[in-house]
Amino acid sequence: MAYDLVIRDVEILDGTGAPSFRGDVAVADGRIAEVGAVTAGLRVDGVEIDGEGATLCPGLIDTHAHDDGAFFRYPGMEFKLAQGVTTVVSGNCGFSAIPADPKADAVAASGGSEVLLAVQSISTKGARDWESFVVGNATYLAVTNFYDGSTYLVDSVLYRFDESVVASGGSDVLVAVQNIATKGAFDWESFVVGGVTYVAVANQHDGSSYFVDSVLYRFNESAVASGGSDVLVAVQNIATIGAFDWESFVGGGVTY
Repeated sequence: MAYDLVIRDVEILDGTGAPSFRGDVAVADGRIAEVGAVTAGLRVDGVEIDGEGATLCPGLIDTHAHDDGAFFRYPGMEFKLAQGVTTVVSGNCGFSAIPADPKADAVAASGGSEVLLAVQSISTKGARDWESFVVGNATYLAVTNFYDGSTYLVDSVLYRFDESVVASGGSDVLVAVQNIATKGAFDWESFVVGGVTYVAVANQHDGSSYFVDSVLYRFNESAVASGGSDVLVAVQNIATIGAFDWESFVGGGVTY
């Protein structure tokens, strides 16, 4: 059998967990056809590469990437191939450039780079994080404001996504619902326990000390129903030191 590509004299890691071994790898019709001591020749237009003892292994799979936009700007994804990555899993963290607004889809289809279209500018103060969550039929987003240029004691803000504005073609899609007093806020984390939504903020610094409490809030649906603004109600202050992040998870039916 003649091959399209033969890579000779390489240290082969075959991906099975077995020890590496010296040998050759042959490719035919886009697939690995032989591994070991390859004796068959090349097709007329085939290519032979002297590996000179370099290591050869299966392509790496990047299971958590945010390369959605890069696919359009760099279709060859050379920067990933240079790292040995041949498969990328995108659309992580609830975000993907696809599908997008119909106008953006048209841009993507034409190979353009302006895939994400600006909808609304939101005034923030050294923002470090956004957290989105759904309560009932409404989507909320909370931003952590870290520093305004003179103080770390700045409010973070909870917004509600207004679908009626989207339907009417307006631009003020995010409507401010509540200002929350925070201290150098770095992260929001939302989670649900027993049908109740909770949101925790990681407060990092108050301007003089990293020994500042972070806070757990409960989402107050009755305030939403009555049109009130105190949607997030403080439940507990937690002593933290320079907190950067919160992470929620469930183990054995218990939320941590």
